Amino acid sequence: EAQYVDKKGGKPEFFQVSETKLYYDNSLTAPINLPHACVCFVDLRLGKDRVAAALAKHKEANPNLRGLRHQLAWHPDPLVFSARHAHEGMSRTENFRGGLEAVQEAGLTFDIFVYHTQLKEAADLILAFPDMRFVLDHVG
Repeated sequence: EAQYVDKKGGKPEFFQVSETKLYYDNSLTAPINLPHACVCFVDLRLGKDRVAAALAKHKEANPNLRGLRHQLAWHPDPLVFSARHAHEGMSRTENFRGGLEAVQEAGLTFDIFVYHTQLKEAADLILAFPDMRFVLDHVG
């Protein structure tokens, strides 16, 4: 989610495929072939079908793709950082959950970044997808 965007990809859900490919291409020329795996960004608010199409493009661009991160960090205080693609209760929306279903069906993990005030929301999401692999890598 480095925000490397190539708008030549056509649809917004494909803008960041070039970032995923860039990581793979760099791994081929690195002296020790790193990274061995990567996670990509797709806006899960786009819903299941659009997310599934975008994930197919990401997988094609980088065979080392292992997961997806869509930051959930949101806080009502404007002085606290909120992720650019996050809003209150986002993980409970139909489109977001449909998008996450596409991630699960693609066999990818989902990285979660939430604040301590959102732990119940994160737990609800995890319980709603019992077969999904979640990575809780940012909590604050």
